[in-house]
Amino acid sequence: MNGIDAPEHGQLCQNQAGKPYNCGQSALVALNGQVRGGEVRCGGTKHDRYQGLIATCWKGDEDLNQWMVLNGWAVAYRTFSTVYVDAEDTARMAKRGLWSGDFETPWEWWVAH
Repeated sequence: MNGIDAPEHGQLCQNQAGKPYNCGQSALVALNGQVRGGEVRCGGTKHDRYQGLIATCWKGDEDLNQWMVLNGWAVAYRTFSTVYVDAEDTARMAKRGLWSGDFETPWEWWVAH
């Protein structure tokens, strides 16, 4: 998704109590819950190195990329875009999602694994 990076499916994070949980799975479940019962459309023109479309997705008028970051299930991918930095700051201050505990950014996790 354009401008964001979410935890990987097998990535473990720590919750508020310091217990590990599969935060990649939690992020996916949260997004699935948000889009359930609605029509999702995505648009973009660029592709990543794996030929996947780098897209912004919407459910109605709601920017789902922003929703993921604002609810703490993804971080702003500042290397490529600063569009969602304010949403990340809001999520971090409110300790939403990933920010309620401890986690490695997805790009840090990839390097380590």
